[in-house]
Amino acid sequence: MTDDKILQKSHQLAITQDDQLEDDKTASGIAVEHMDVVLKQWYFTVQWQHTKMPKSGLYNKFKKRTQAIDIDLSCLLCNRYGEVIETVWFKSVRDKAQSVRHQGDELLGKKPFSAIDDRKEDADNNQGTKVNDVNFNQESMVLFLSKLPPQVFHVVMIVSSYHGYALSK
Repeated sequence: MTDDKILQKSHQLAITQDDQLEDDKTASGIAVEHMDVVLKQWYFTVQWQHTKMPKSGLYNKFKKRTQAIDIDLSCLLCNRYGEVIETVWFKSVRDKAQSVRHQGDELLGKKPFSAIDDRKEDADNNQGTKVNDVNFNQESMVLFLSKLPPQVFHVVMIVSSYHGYALSK
């Protein structure tokens, strides 16, 4: 197999003869069914601890003002050439085909456990369960594979900080 053929199959080289690729059916999900794997939907979630960062600006630094980090989850739907067809984010919560759904925007993150009651009463057996055991998904998206339009070849999930703080810690 030549380098050009490999680049064509991976959609990194533009095809000049015909706009139809041999593996178009594979990209729309037939290959997944062929492998006896049934995937109907994927859940993407982001969790983070409630963290306060100093606000920017001289006045805010002098007053020692802080703001909570706002982490956002976004999705790009791209064609075979990597061009963005549609975006799904906190202001546009669904694409036209409704194959990707944003579940809402959480602005503050998970509250510190010392700030809330450490026990939650269970009405059935009167035993308390630790709040720490409960999983909170602050930002989440659902991807319905069967509803993806045929022109979508790449799905890109992006985690970003609304206020521009580093995500390294």
